[in-house]
Amino acid sequence: MGQSQPWGLKWRSHTLFIVATVGIGLFTDLFLYGIVVPVLPYLLTDRVGLPHDQIQSHVSGLLATYALASVLFSPVAGIIADRLSNSRQLPFLIGLIALLLATLLLCLGQSVPVLAVARVLQGISAAVVWTIGLALVLDTVGPENLGKTIGSIFGFISIGELAAPVLGGVVYSKSGIKGVFGMGFGIFAVDFIMRILLIEKKTAAKYGATEDNREVDGNAENEEEQDGDGEAGEEDPLIKKQEEDHYKVPDGQSKAVRSFPLLHCLKDPRLLTALLLALVQAALLGTYDATIPTIAQDYFGFTSLEAGLIFIALILPYVIGGPVAGWLVDKKGPKPAAVFGFGYLAPALILLRLVQPGGKQQLIVYCVILAFNGVGMAVIGSPSIVEASYVVSMYHKANPDFFGSNGPYAQLYGLNSMVFSLGLTLGPVISGLLKDTIGYGNMNLVKRESQSVSQWHRFRSSRRFIIIVVNLAVFTDAYLYGLIIPVLPFFLSDFAGVSSQDLQKWIGILLGAYGAGLIVGSRTRKIDGYELTLHSASTAIAGHLADKSNSRRATYMLGLVALAISTVMFSVGRSVAVLVVARSIQGASSAFVHCVGVVS
Repeated sequence: MGQSQPWGLKWRSHTLFIVATVGIGLFTDLFLYGIVVPVLPYLLTDRVGLPHDQIQSHVSGLLATYALASVLFSPVAGIIADRLSNSRQLPFLIGLIALLLATLLLCLGQSVPVLAVARVLQGISAAVVWTIGLALVLDTVGPENLGKTIGSIFGFISIGELAAPVLGGVVYSKSGIKGVFGMGFGIFAVDFIMRILLIEKKTAAKYGATEDNREVDGNAENEEEQDGDGEAGEEDPLIKKQEEDHYKVPDGQSKAVRSFPLLHCLKDPRLLTALLLALVQAALLGTYDATIPTIAQDYFGFTSLEAGLIFIALILPYVIGGPVAGWLVDKKGPKPAAVFGFGYLAPALILLRLVQPGGKQQLIVYCVILAFNGVGMAVIGSPSIVEASYVVSMYHKANPDFFGSNGPYAQLYGLNSMVFSLGLTLGPVISGLLKDTIGYGNMNLVKRESQSVSQWHRFRSSRRFIIIVVNLAVFTDAYLYGLIIPVLPFFLSDFAGVSSQDLQKWIGILLGAYGAGLIVGSRTRKIDGYELTLHSASTAIAGHLADKSNSRRATYMLGLVALAISTVMFSVGRSVAVLVVARSIQGASSAFVHCVGVVS
């Protein structure tokens, strides 16, 4: 407290300056990544001297090298960020040094191995910048403001995604590769100055700067309401109690989990789904980066300048729609945006099959379809990271001692960066291979199918889908029960040979057999001070399995199997004994379906 304050402490530690510094850092990373994309085919041809038939494979390889380095180093960056939680600034600066070396090698390199080393260093820098940068944002604005802040940052850095390929192509055509990287060094200098000037909140607090720059208006309410679905209801007290139990970390964790606490969170299907969305999103981005320049060259005979200009069609909708989509994610939760975005991209990707080599008309078609794809990419830009952050924040709140005061957020962003970079690795490699073997149109059909998988995985873990499944199962049970009642007399007389005198008796026995299988009873469970009573559909066995099983899905499937067996026995049974057994099994199935369904 007795130390003299650094010059400009107030504005250098202000929330806006810190967020802007991180935004500039991410902007620089994407800008220096993007200016290389449209010029790579020409750089490999003019400077390295590769033949034309090897250009696509080497372009994809260099793009994948960047991403692979980021994949391998992102977890390391996350661990370092959490271990050095007293200062994020030092590793943030180290990442910038790696970026400087990478840029120099890209500017001066005369061979493929040198360019590959440059891309490795650039990938390491990206891992550090994204991991440390997002952790620094979280330290500054808090988890309650993370969604809107990331949405704003992504909206800003998308300008870099737009400007870099365009400027890279323009400058390369006018002044060559040195002009391209001269422009990059100018952006780099601004980034370096801002990172040097930055003072973290925790450092500023040591000098008595106590101003709280976090936005708090409405955030507590948003934090309570957001559960990833944007849903809330009168059952919230029960849901919150169940969520607290779900996010509790049991004692006796292994040394690996204690050293890397995020490992425990990876058991959560919501987190895994969010990471899968990030993987598919990155694979799509990598595919665009790898194929647009070569399509521009092969289909339209474009120069690097014209190839760079095509990127405007893809990224301009992202610039406009990204902040809007991020705001909607904060308001409604990430699930609607993810489902809509990936659902929208399915036909948008298929439309790319329409593009053929040709003149101005085909170029217009290509740009319009790319713009449609840009809208979809804007929508899916933020749901994955917001959803992942929310899930981890719930674990952190439920287990503050286990995860520490700072939480495992840097590890999360390191893992997210790793997954995202893996997508950037797979996207160019797979798309390049598919383009060369099955053609550009069929390649986009494969892309569409891959993102549909992630959309389905996201939807099937949603609350609405679970409710639909439960309702469908209960409907099926009731339908099969009611279907048999009116035909029992004819079934017994025509197929089982029961006389008319004994018909009523056996109908009563069969109805009783169903009840015996059901074992009608009721039980009251007390949850968070509220009593939840499950009446006639709650059996001792089904209720016990529903409570004790780690996954109610297995118990639910057991009930469905029992229902299938009873239905088959009814359809083929020709004796009263078989029908009695079938009705007993049907009753047991009903108990499982209703009990486990209601609890789920």
